[in-house]
Amino acid sequence: MGFHDDIKEEMRLTVYDPDGDESEEIVVKFDDGGVTPDRTIQAVVDRPAPNITGQTASPEPNIQVLNDVTYGVTSEEIDSGKTIFMVAKRYGQTPVERTIKRIERHDEAEIVIVIL
Repeated sequence: MGFHDDIKEEMRLTVYDPDGDESEEIVVKFDDGGVTPDRTIQAVVDRPAPNITGQTASPEPNIQVLNDVTYGVTSEEIDSGKTIFMVAKRYGQTPVERTIKRIERHDEAEIVIVIL
C-alpha cells in the first residue's frame, strides 16, 4: 500500500465507520444504463442551517465520500448530470434524490460534492 492508500484506509476505519457517529449511510445511483449497480456507502453529510438573517444566499449542502470504487465513489464514476445521491434533507428523515451541483474538491482519498 502507498501513502494515499494508508490515509484512505485510516479514514474508512474512523470517519467513514458505519458504527461511528461521523458518517451516515447513503445510496449512490448511477445513470449508465444499468452497467454500474446502485451502491450503499458511508458519507459525511453537511447540512447547513437555514439562513435566518434575511440574506438570500445560504451555505450549500455537501457530502464527503471516499474516492474509492468499493467504499465510496470515484471521481471517474461521477457524472454531474446523472449521478444521484439518496440523502435525507434532515438527519433521520427519508432520503430523497439529490443531484450534483459541482465537485467542490477531491484528492486521491476523498471527494467533496455540493448537492442540490
